[in-house]
Amino acid sequence: MNRFFIVQLLSIMLLLLYAVPNYVMPLLEPIWLQPGQVKFQTLRSQGVANILAEQLNSQTSDEASNHINLDNFPYAVTVDSFDELNLTESQLNTLKQNDFWVHPETLFSYKLLTENRVLIVGNADTPKASSLSFSQREIMGTVFLLTQKINDTPPEYWDTLTTQLTTDFRYPIAVLPINEVSLDQDEMTQLQQGRLVTQVAQEGYQYGSGINWFYQQLPSGYVLIGGPIAPFITDKLVAGNISIFLAIGVFIALILLLWLLPTWRSTSYLNQITSKFSAQDYSSRVPILFASLLNPQARTFNQMAQRTEQLFYNNQQLIHTSSKALKQPLDKIESQLEQYKQSSTSQNETLDQMEQSVNEMRDITSLILLIGKFNREKENLNIVSIKLSEWVYTQSSQWQAQLDNKLIIVNHSASDIKPKIKIDVDPYYLNMAILNMLRLSLPTPNALELHITITPQVSQITTYQNDNKASATMLTELSGQYLLQLAQQHKGAILHNTSNGTITLEIPNVLS
Repeated sequence: MNRFFIVQLLSIMLLLLYAVPNYVMPLLEPIWLQPGQVKFQTLRSQGVANILAEQLNSQTSDEASNHINLDNFPYAVTVDSFDELNLTESQLNTLKQNDFWVHPETLFSYKLLTENRVLIVGNADTPKASSLSFSQREIMGTVFLLTQKINDTPPEYWDTLTTQLTTDFRYPIAVLPINEVSLDQDEMTQLQQGRLVTQVAQEGYQYGSGINWFYQQLPSGYVLIGGPIAPFITDKLVAGNISIFLAIGVFIALILLLWLLPTWRSTSYLNQITSKFSAQDYSSRVPILFASLLNPQARTFNQMAQRTEQLFYNNQQLIHTSSKALKQPLDKIESQLEQYKQSSTSQNETLDQMEQSVNEMRDITSLILLIGKFNREKENLNIVSIKLSEWVYTQSSQWQAQLDNKLIIVNHSASDIKPKIKIDVDPYYLNMAILNMLRLSLPTPNALELHITITPQVSQITTYQNDNKASATMLTELSGQYLLQLAQQHKGAILHNTSNGTITLEIPNVLS
């Protein structure tokens, strides 16, 4: 697994960890918590609606008001007729049948007062400006009504009242001495200061309210307690969070699958191509796939396959060329053997010709081995800079001994006898190239000539042969091919002159 893949994966993980709690969860929580919101709104406002309905119904119809202002209420309470309600027919029928109904979208509570009058309790999600917390504003109207109801009731009837309120509100309502209340020190301090204390069923979320307990100290010193109200909200949140994290896990698994699929395909291609290579099909290559982790290995394999195919091609060419070159001296030997059998007058001359043909075969075999060695080792050439003219004069004595023939070196360079111009080449292969060019020259009465021409741009090395066409052809086919490979390796060129049977190796210079 490369570092680029790890960086991408970590970037996606960090993006998800930032986006999910800040953007995704606020968008999705109302969807799975909407049933909980309606349920909690019913629990929260049904008791308020019952008490307000009792107060409104106790008034005379002439003195009833369509709008009730309660200073401590953080939301509006209104009374409208059926004709003024913006509800559908099915919603109106539900309200008439149940006497109480909560709108699933606005979370407004509707309480039936008479056949044509409906009490509407607003939603606390849009409260008045206040320093109170969201949970305190949300339950404040309920606490105000309960406090007023208990203060208007003698203490000996509180038990009966709280039992009735528990039935109306559908969650426990109690009045206890302050020393029987279990709160921490900070909450107890707030309670003794007359502030409303609330406890939520989850932390940091407003969806579905989440108020579980509320505490309010009464003027008599007792404490009004309500709860637990909504323990089911915690379960809803746990289920929703698990669903979100499961979705994130599926998404990450999908991303990993999309990344690993190209890698699996690359592995499959590698298996197929290696099978083809074992069947000597060297032209196959591994495709480079997008986002595959094996692309570096595929490129390395393709380079290896390219070199293998080139080596195989060079060997095939070597075999073909050497077969043609060896056929010529073999034909000579066969012809000379026939002459030797038929004639006894010129045996010494025939034997000399046969010996010369054998020497030619020996030279051709050495050259073939040299070409094979060059093909194997040309990737690891030891390239150095040499002063060609000086280097040739140093090597001339060794060439003289190996050739057993007189060698004349002619320097055509415009500079002095030891020019400062250098060439960048492998001295070993250059030495073998020049030596084989000289060896393939047939013995002549005259000395062999090696001409050197050095200019600021290139260096040229030329061997002059005799007029024997067979020797010139052999030199062109064998030494010429080897020199061409050497020239290509060093970005040079081979120049043929068929008029005088010469070959020139031209190599670019590196200025000193």
